[in-house]
Amino acid sequence: MLIEGCKKGYEDSWRQLFEAYYPLAKWIVVHTIYQLDPQEVNALAQEGMIAVAENINRIKDEQHLKRYLKMVTRNKCIDFIRKNEHSFDELDVELMSVHENNFNETVIIALEDAMENLQEPCNSMVKGRFLDGMSYNDIALKVNIKKEQIGTRLGRCLRFLRTYLESKGVSWEDVL
Repeated sequence: MLIEGCKKGYEDSWRQLFEAYYPLAKWIVVHTIYQLDPQEVNALAQEGMIAVAENINRIKDEQHLKRYLKMVTRNKCIDFIRKNEHSFDELDVELMSVHENNFNETVIIALEDAMENLQEPCNSMVKGRFLDGMSYNDIALKVNIKKEQIGTRLGRCLRFLRTYLESKGVSWEDVL
């Protein structure tokens, strides 16, 4: 198995992993940030691949690898946008609305419904972390929970969301 070979440090396995998944990382960058310079696309995709390499021992199988790569690469894109906000302020509103309209309406409705059913403090934690970009420290202060508990609690909240969405026929990958 490819992942096991990487965990053992086999160079050939790492090469195969890179060749198999680097195009996915680039695709995620291109579809997350429009009209980005090709060098920046490659840099962000490489950051996603580096995160996979750094956490390979935590990755269970190839499905987990794909989900992790999608998540971490999108987060790298979000960080890039935040650091370069001034470059994105002038985006054409029509372009953004076209992108939003292409997103599956079923997924949006299910996600909104799931967030409405998410009880506190989960709702505040998920919104704070993924919509407002709050740090664990900020979330801990907001919901009055120890910082060390945020990761575990956030994981539980996301598991609830995932289960809820799957009960509505929406896969977690559709949301990511």
